[in-house]
Amino acid sequence: MGKYRTIAILGFTGFLVGVAAVHNVETAATDEDRFYGAQILERAGYDPALDAFGDLNIFDNQIVAILAVQDAVLKATPIEEGLAHGRPREPKNVLTEGMGICFDRSRTIEKILTSLGFENRHLAIYSTREHGPLRALMTPRTDSHALTEVKTGKGWILVDSNARWIGLDPDGNVYDAEDIQARDPFTMTWAPEVPEQISWRLFNEPFTYVIGLYSRHGGFFPPYNPVPDVNYRQLLQNFY
Repeated sequence: MGKYRTIAILGFTGFLVGVAAVHNVETAATDEDRFYGAQILERAGYDPALDAFGDLNIFDNQIVAILAVQDAVLKATPIEEGLAHGRPREPKNVLTEGMGICFDRSRTIEKILTSLGFENRHLAIYSTREHGPLRALMTPRTDSHALTEVKTGKGWILVDSNARWIGLDPDGNVYDAEDIQARDPFTMTWAPEVPEQISWRLFNEPFTYVIGLYSRHGGFFPPYNPVPDVNYRQLLQNFY
């Protein structure tokens, strides 16, 4: 019985690995992503060259680049409407259709930042005003938002996808989602180069977030089935 149990466990493990491989959301920037990302930057008035922002090991240059990418993506999506489920939502689609909301914009922000050499990760945020964290994740139509954290020389910084806001204060301190959970961002003073307020009104209420979760319904990325859209490498970052 021990041999058959081992075979069964190995088979089931292989099945899970296969499911993860097929449903893993790819985060690498393709040649097409780099081409359309450069177009998005250029149309917004930014030089798309890799060295346009100077040495990106320098924190101040990192902030300039992050703000430029965010601004360019928002300018590229004047139509406040999400791309349909079951179809691509990459920089090419956002630019050619001129539309998108948080889950489309954050994806394009991440792809362009990846092209520039930034480490970044996707966040799905859910309100826990009415339910606990687990139930909030499992309840359809829970108030939610998608945005990005970017690794800077001072740590992870939260980058909004619907407004020109990043987690940077006047002293140059950076704030990620965990930091914002402990504060009310609407009462804080942000750096002068941050022109707008964070877009999701529920940030001043309890919320939970999951790193690496792109959708609970599976309709944003291939193979477009009910299995949630997840990047498993990022998902592991929830545990450390």
